[in-house]
Amino acid sequence: MGNSFPDLLKAELLVYPNPVSSMLNVELASPNKFETLFIRNIQGKLILNQKITTGGKIQLEISHLVSGIYFIEAKGKSKKKIAKFIKM
Repeated sequence: MGNSFPDLLKAELLVYPNPVSSMLNVELASPNKFETLFIRNIQGKLILNQKITTGGKIQLEISHLVSGIYFIEAKGKSKKKIAKFIKM
């Protein structure tokens, strides 16, 4: 059995709280490597397409989303990271 602690140190895309009801916090370890955030629902439908213009910490108001499972993707020219979150 391996220790997952080193994996936490390497995380480049963090989303919290999870599950979330209204305000989703997104942290990018290397914000200059990512240009756009996408949120898709469980069916793959694009819900949000937002340029990353701030530093590594972003807050997204998601209270308008229906309850369910969503995927957030941070995408750059040569890098892509995806995380799952649950909207309550």
